Amino acid sequence: MLAFQSNSNNAWIFNGTNGNLNNGNNRINAYAARLFRASASEVMDVFMRALIPLPIIYRWFRKTIARKRRKCSMVEYNRQGPRHLREMCLRLNGRYYIPSDYTWFPIFYPKLREVIAPDADDRTPQTLWCETVRPYVEKHLDPNSYSCRVGRGALRAVDQFIEYYLEESEGGTVPCDFISIDQKSFFLHLDRRMLMKLYEPIIRDNFEPQMADFLIWLGNILYLSCPAEHLNRICPVSEAADLPDYKRMEKLPWWQGVAIGNLPSQMAGNIVSTLYLNILRYYGFTRFVHYSDDIRTVIRHDRLQQFLRIVMPTLRREESRHNMEMNEGKFYCQPSYYGIKMFGYFLKTKGSEIILVPDRRIIRNFSSKLSYYEFRGKSKRWRLWNKEHFRDCVNSYLGIFRHCQSEDLRAEIAARIQHGPWNDMIRLKPDNTACAIRKAYTRKEYYRRHNRELRRYINQQIPS
Repeated sequence: MLAFQSNSNNAWIFNGTNGNLNNGNNRINAYAARLFRASASEVMDVFMRALIPLPIIYRWFRKTIARKRRKCSMVEYNRQGPRHLREMCLRLNGRYYIPSDYTWFPIFYPKLREVIAPDADDRTPQTLWCETVRPYVEKHLDPNSYSCRVGRGALRAVDQFIEYYLEESEGGTVPCDFISIDQKSFFLHLDRRMLMKLYEPIIRDNFEPQMADFLIWLGNILYLSCPAEHLNRICPVSEAADLPDYKRMEKLPWWQGVAIGNLPSQMAGNIVSTLYLNILRYYGFTRFVHYSDDIRTVIRHDRLQQFLRIVMPTLRREESRHNMEMNEGKFYCQPSYYGIKMFGYFLKTKGSEIILVPDRRIIRNFSSKLSYYEFRGKSKRWRLWNKEHFRDCVNSYLGIFRHCQSEDLRAEIAARIQHGPWNDMIRLKPDNTACAIRKAYTRKEYYRRHNRELRRYINQQIPS
């Protein structure tokens, strides 16, 4: 006798021989499990033959790791990241990838600003998309743009601007004017709806149709996702209460603003800025440099009226058409002998003589940081825990100072360190261009001492 009862969730089977009532789902699940185990190699073939195979995703994961700072979070990300790569491969190739929640926190130095950081798992798709598209986007960017591009930094921009000044002024014999243009809250005013319209022709022309469709889909996911609606706050919102509404993504429309510092955001800033730089080139003003949202240009004095009457209104109209706004408080035009601020430096001119000195704001910021480390460094325990941070901070500023006329300033910094509490752990080079941790306090020497003491202790415990 066999009685069978089934519903949507269970299948019960009665064995009339031994009188047992069994759940049929167990038998079905057992067969399914054996089938999956038998086809494990076929599953790996799916990963390998996908449009974006698993080894490619792992390669971009390793490149993402290389971009992170050497700290505890990097070790944790390196340990847990590979566990999610198979799932990430399925989500990307199946086109059901959705970015995770973003982490929100404010920074107070050098000025109050909110930071919206993506989850660790989302950095791999961002790196994959940006590094795949970047070589073809670079061909369409302005050659005088030096923001977030390989081999182009602020110092290269300063050197290029000095060359442009000498060319425009014919060796300092023709009067020229310096003009500085800044865009107000540039990244928070970018229209995300127009970004992929700028990328799509470039992608279509350089990739196969299947790959182009995938890159356009992933670009839309990265840019059109709304981080302001999915925030994981690690600190109270009241800490950023002084932020104006136009600097908070929560207060902006859903289509406006990108997270500052992400790779897609940096590329978007460059490709949108190219629209404005093309206007300068159209009117014949080609001696300029661009970095992030700042434009510095040098023009002859006899062409100043043309620039102010024609070019500036055209720039303002183009920015308003893209929902952007020029920062009128940071716009200035002045004769070249007054100098100009250049990305951490101050450029002075006396005819054909060029004088490059550190910007006063950079000196003031470094002085306040050095005072903070001197105050906290009175505790040797605190110095032991933060000696790497202090070394990196000093080297970052000395790296700026050593490329300009700052011998007296670097000598003053060296004197403060040598006569302060950090002298026992930090040593400077003879030319005061960099510092390092003394050998007795390096991590390698610390572990050597620890191993010696451990061996000595073990030898004392072993009876002779």
